[in-house]
Amino acid sequence: AEFEKIGNAAWYSGWLKKFVQDIKITWRCTLQNPCDCDPSDPDAGWYIYSIIPTGSIREILR
Repeated sequence: AEFEKIGNAAWYSGWLKKFVQDIKITWRCTLQNPCDCDPSDPDAGWYIYSIIPTGSIREILR
């Protein structure tokens, strides 16, 4: 948390650039019947199958 405060202070003062990268996350159901996985609850039988960068990187401006 302290490192984040220092990084944000450096970004606000113009000493550091901040970027964001878009990613595509694919989830899979671990249950025998995929209909039993609740799409609104990631802890209900879901796991992250893959994380793929989209190639889109943007600078966050102050």
